[in-house]
Amino acid sequence: MALLNQDCSATGNSYKIPLRLVLVIPFILQISAAVGVTGWLSLRNGQNAVNEVARQLRNEVTARIQQHLDTYLETPHLVNAISADAISRFSLWNPNDMSRMRGYLFWQLQQFPNTSYISFGGERKEYAGAGYRDDGTPVIEITDRSTRFVNTIINVDRQGNPTGRRETHPDYDPRIRPWYIGAKQAKRPHWNSIYQYYIQPSLGISASQPVYDQTGTFRGVVSTDLYLSSISQFLQNLRVGRSGKTFIIERSGLIVASSTTEQPFLTKADGQVSRLLATESSIPLIRFTAQHLIDRFGSLRQINHSQQFDFMLQGQREFVQVLPLYDERGLDWLIVVVVPESDFMAQINANTRATVLLCLGALVLAVIVGIATSRWITKPILRLSAASQAIATGHLDQTVTVKGINELEALGQSFNQMATQLKRSFEELETRVAERTVQLKAAKEAADTANQAKSKFLANMSHELRTPLNAILGFSRLLARNPALASAAAELEIINHSGEHLLDLINDVLEMSKIEAGQVTLYENRLDLYRLLDTLEEMLQLQTNAKGLQLMFSRTPEVPQYVRSDERKLRQILLNLLGNAIKFTQQGSVILRVSVLERVEETATADDKNAPPPSDTPAPSSSLTLRFEVEDTGVGIATNELGTLFEAFSQTESGLRSQEGTGLGLPISRQFVRLLGGDITVNSTLGSGTIFTFEIQVGDAEAAVTLQQAVQRVMGLAPDQPPYRILVVDDRSTNRQLLVRMLAPLGFEVREAENGQAAIALWQHWQPHLIWMDMRMPVMDGYAATQYIKAQPQGSGTTIIALSASVLDADRALILAAGCDDFVCKPIQEAAILNKIAQYLAVRYSYGTSDAPVSMQQDGNYPNQQNAKAEGYRLGVESLTVMPTEWIAQLYQAADQVNNTWLFQLIAEIPAEQALLADTLSHWVHNFRCDKIIALVEGAS
Repeated sequence: MALLNQDCSATGNSYKIPLRLVLVIPFILQISAAVGVTGWLSLRNGQNAVNEVARQLRNEVTARIQQHLDTYLETPHLVNAISADAISRFSLWNPNDMSRMRGYLFWQLQQFPNTSYISFGGERKEYAGAGYRDDGTPVIEITDRSTRFVNTIINVDRQGNPTGRRETHPDYDPRIRPWYIGAKQAKRPHWNSIYQYYIQPSLGISASQPVYDQTGTFRGVVSTDLYLSSISQFLQNLRVGRSGKTFIIERSGLIVASSTTEQPFLTKADGQVSRLLATESSIPLIRFTAQHLIDRFGSLRQINHSQQFDFMLQGQREFVQVLPLYDERGLDWLIVVVVPESDFMAQINANTRATVLLCLGALVLAVIVGIATSRWITKPILRLSAASQAIATGHLDQTVTVKGINELEALGQSFNQMATQLKRSFEELETRVAERTVQLKAAKEAADTANQAKSKFLANMSHELRTPLNAILGFSRLLARNPALASAAAELEIINHSGEHLLDLINDVLEMSKIEAGQVTLYENRLDLYRLLDTLEEMLQLQTNAKGLQLMFSRTPEVPQYVRSDERKLRQILLNLLGNAIKFTQQGSVILRVSVLERVEETATADDKNAPPPSDTPAPSSSLTLRFEVEDTGVGIATNELGTLFEAFSQTESGLRSQEGTGLGLPISRQFVRLLGGDITVNSTLGSGTIFTFEIQVGDAEAAVTLQQAVQRVMGLAPDQPPYRILVVDDRSTNRQLLVRMLAPLGFEVREAENGQAAIALWQHWQPHLIWMDMRMPVMDGYAATQYIKAQPQGSGTTIIALSASVLDADRALILAAGCDDFVCKPIQEAAILNKIAQYLAVRYSYGTSDAPVSMQQDGNYPNQQNAKAEGYRLGVESLTVMPTEWIAQLYQAADQVNNTWLFQLIAEIPAEQALLADTLSHWVHNFRCDKIIALVEGAS
């Protein structure tokens, strides 16, 4: 019942729409959509019709203009051809008497009434012509000996007889006129530029043709002129819509003719005439159209074929067609037709208004019908709704009675049946939910128990294995310090390396649990790849020699010595793969090949948000892809086993027969390889051998050199110090003896206890300064003993440092919560023990020297201890701000683990200009003062 109420409540909070709206709105939407679509289609069809009509009109007008101009402009060339032929054939040319030539030209003028002037000019300045003035008066023009070669114009009647008016132009010379020069140079029929008549203020264009006699000698030029005003009159007679315009322009934009009364020229105050640009026309439609042509095409010379388009002018659409008109005689004009859309839209706009009114009327009618219908339908539905709400509140005993509409009566009956069935079903559902809740609770408890068992198993296994390793590693290091065993130093080092490898295997099990939990972390630092490979080869050589195998490591010259990567994970991958290869190879060889697959240059910029924090430590200039191949001649792997090869706790048939391994090596290796930016593959033939190949991404690192430097080793306590009492508590005698033999020769007073109860008794009467406390012991463990001691008044003066084989974070938190001052993980290292004693008791040591490799900067400078001492080791927290945050975190981690090798590697990354920081940190490491490093980092944080 509670579940039903909850669901219904959630439904009630959602947005609700009244039923009346549901019934009315569809009517309104349907009618609105139908009428709207109809109106839209009507408007769209009307616009399409407008576009089609405008297109046809433009095509028709431009075709008529082109046809007229083709005929009109062909006339002067025809006249010139006839005149040139007659002059040559009938010897009309006489430079001293041009009267016959003049009469012939006047006769030609009457035969071709479309021409405005026909003339001939010769090389001796002789000239004859006939034409019309602007008012239609015919004139003749002559220049010969009879006029003393002075140009004379005479008015004549229609028969060519002089009527009295005469005017002279002494400066007129036909030889320097453009029409003469152009035809003479072209040596063929030629159009001349539009010009102003020298006898009247109007524009014309002439067609010229050179005249040659029957011997081919050039005699002059015949020219026929046309008034441009005739073209304008033709354009004005064309009807282009109500307000459309047509005009003809040259490629320069100058108007040739237009359908308006505007003259295509401007008359200045001095009577001179200048051509009018279309973009300067006083007619807005012509002016804006011409400007749009220039803006659209960039230049009028770019228009090479007929084009139709439209543009917006003052919110109105204008339809435009432009057609080039040119011929081989030099004519190159543009015919432009522009028609406003408003010439066609009047009727369409009226239809649109009628459509809108119909839509509004339909909407009103739909609302009235919808409201009436909704009232009739909603009454019985509201009763169903009230019953539903009652069920939602938990009142399942509901029935309704609906009459009047067949469908609603059926709905009411169904509702009653549903309410009855719902009541029965909900009672069954509550029963099932209760049963399922019990099952889920039991499953959760089982999963929690399994996780606890797993954690307990891992903790116990880690403790049981680390405890004997503590003795193995500890005593091997003590033996390495014995001068009498100097000849066995190499063997002891191998024991040490092997023990550390075993410790790494223990960590693998814990690492696998971290992998499953998604908690694996990548720790990149600089590493000497050559030294890593040499160490692995030396470590594995004993195994291969014992089995009679050949172990070969090879690397290409391109492989760098120093790279940035996670050294521990790379070492573990190689040990796993090489160890498996040696294990399953009985004869032949095991080969490791290293090569560079790819180098990618990286350039960090100031804008790179992912760049590391500013520091003096040089960032890698490039990244590398390294390829590692481990090849053996062993038993190989069956094809059906390759699919499960990298699954946890999965082993091949040969691995099961060998009864070695846990099945974790390859899964861990694959996870590590992927974490390092690559993947691992395998190629194997059963009975012939196996090749494991993996690729990882590494960064370039500055070359470091390994030099033999005198490293200080603790030889004993410095003089003038009080005796220090140290109690070692551990249930295993080997662990106690290790610490006793490590500390007693240095001058400490050391006693031991085998459990917490004995430790309390010894503490009560001996009062040690520091207790090394194992946490897992019989009788009384370290937790209880620590809590008891710290609870006593004198307990605050005793430092208790836990010794534990557990590396789990949860165990460490419990240890510190019990009252321990610090924590050291087994297997212990001498440097860690001495550092912790110095940290908590302020002990000073005396030192000797021993040769040990120290990683230095490439320039070979050693840490200047004198500089550090002169400064009194006064480092402020600001001294660390020059280093990256990642470097500071790694420094803290290395100091907390008392890992001197890692510390020296980090110190080697400090820039040369920060010598004081490097020298002081080096001095602290040499003197086992990791506590100062930790304090410095914590202060900076």
